[in-house]
Amino acid sequence: MKKKTVLFVLFSILTLLMSAQPNCLGDVSSFSANPITIRDYYKDVIITPNVPTYDTYCLKGFLPINTEKISWKYKITRVKKIQKGKSKRYRYSVYRAKYTANVNLFNEGVWEEVFSSNLKKPPLSHKTDSWEATTYALPVSQGYVYKIILKVQSRHLSLYQPSIKYHSHPVHILLNPNITSQQLVDFDLQVTPLNGNYYNAIVKAQELTAGQYIYWEVCEAKNSGSWDCKTNTLVSNPQRWWKNAHFFHGYNGTLNLLPEFPPVPGKFQKNKIYLIKYGIFGDNQPWVGKIKKFNHTGVLAEQ
Repeated sequence: MKKKTVLFVLFSILTLLMSAQPNCLGDVSSFSANPITIRDYYKDVIITPNVPTYDTYCLKGFLPINTEKISWKYKITRVKKIQKGKSKRYRYSVYRAKYTANVNLFNEGVWEEVFSSNLKKPPLSHKTDSWEATTYALPVSQGYVYKIILKVQSRHLSLYQPSIKYHSHPVHILLNPNITSQQLVDFDLQVTPLNGNYYNAIVKAQELTAGQYIYWEVCEAKNSGSWDCKTNTLVSNPQRWWKNAHFFHGYNGTLNLLPEFPPVPGKFQKNKIYLIKYGIFGDNQPWVGKIKKFNHTGVLAEQ
């Protein structure tokens, strides 16, 4: 009786563990019984797409609308098996395959090369067993599976040996239907009271993807019903504000910022109304922006 009880408990625990795993059906992992099998097969290079949402278990990256290029972070491991020479060079190549329900990603014939880099030197000492770097911003399309192959050469007796290929695991790139262009530029705004008649304003937006650039500006509104700036109060996108989160340091209600160092949070007066404009743009990212009107109580309106 005790043996049956123990077996039942073990079976229950196993069932719970299995049910806790994400459902990856219909994606990269669907042709394999377990995503770990993929990682064991493609275990030399670990890649991560620079996109706002990435599922590390199901190996899925979600693209915002209008994204045409992304960069990839790659990390190569187990390098010591080619430690014959002291000098190394490599190039990375990006491959893609159109994902379908029956695609066999172990078949090299389904992959097409979409980019190959120039020869590069590893960023770390040849004695290390791994290194990591980031690709350029490269074209990407939703509905495709991507992988990276690193072709590494080791120099021995003044000659570079034939390349050894290191494969990454595949990553499926999908469109995120829940992210619109306006949602990309939505940002959080919080106000923090200071002593006297002043307060701070702290903003936080989404992290940008490769190839996207940031724009911030702040000014005092002409009046409570206006979306125009009062003369001599506008500061537009100084370099110190090129972050997704900051506190408009140096702003004091005029055209001239306070010195950059030491960094001083921007000061806003309680009896005035201000405008913050935020936008993103890029070579493959059409301009999209948002303006929020606020005072010491918080956001009053936005457009």
